[in-house]
Amino acid sequence: MIGCQDGLVVRVQPAEAWPHGEYRFDIQHDGANVVCTGILPLPSCDRRALLCDAPEPTIVESGCALDPSAHAFGDVVFSSTPADVTVAVSHLGRMIGSGRWNPTYQTSQPNGPGCEPVCTSAAVELVLAFE
Repeated sequence: MIGCQDGLVVRVQPAEAWPHGEYRFDIQHDGANVVCTGILPLPSCDRRALLCDAPEPTIVESGCALDPSAHAFGDVVFSSTPADVTVAVSHLGRMIGSGRWNPTYQTSQPNGPGCEPVCTSAAVELVLAFE
């Protein structure tokens, strides 16, 4: 049986490798405000680099076992299906990307019509420029 997940993914697309330093993600979704802050390079593989003031959404951290030049943040992942989402990302206090979306969700049944699970999901893209 094939599974699937409900939710929204904001695919974060950096124009280049993530430079080291302090990052801040300001996220608004359906009236809630979430702030996540952290630094690159990542501290270690057994500790989160980003600290958020709410459990939802989560932000992917990748490359902890690689050379620090490969450390990165990634997608902003919601397990819910927010109707209105804004994400703004800053590096060293300078805005490097922001976007606002009213996602269009698709329903899928990966195991065929009438078979569980039924999932509702969407994806949007946020491009970052570090210049």
